[in-house]
Amino acid sequence: MGGTGAMVSHHGSDPVPNITNGKQPEVEKMTISEREAGILEVTVRRLEQQRLPRALDMKAMVDRGERLSDLDIAFLDEVLQDASQIKAFVDQHPEWQELSGRMIHLYKDITTKALENEENR
Repeated sequence: MGGTGAMVSHHGSDPVPNITNGKQPEVEKMTISEREAGILEVTVRRLEQQRLPRALDMKAMVDRGERLSDLDIAFLDEVLQDASQIKAFVDQHPEWQELSGRMIHLYKDITTKALENEENR
């Protein structure tokens, strides 16, 4: 990379060029709606390709009386953490509240049935 930007030292090694030259990264220049659109796109893709199929498989498992594995429980924990992070977005965009509510209901059904299965063992 060319340029005459200032040099920045990192952890005592050779200096590396400061490629931002004091400018803000492009991500910070995005408008809120562009950022939201990007977050929404990633979230919906993850939902369609990963989360919904896995949740439906887990629902079928617990409905058959099977127990959740440690990986299943870690997945549910991750989903709940993500849900708390996107809550503000969903609160501001009522058009996504129904889908969000349906997913939360599905995860609640899974955890309720999984607990029931554990108690019946």
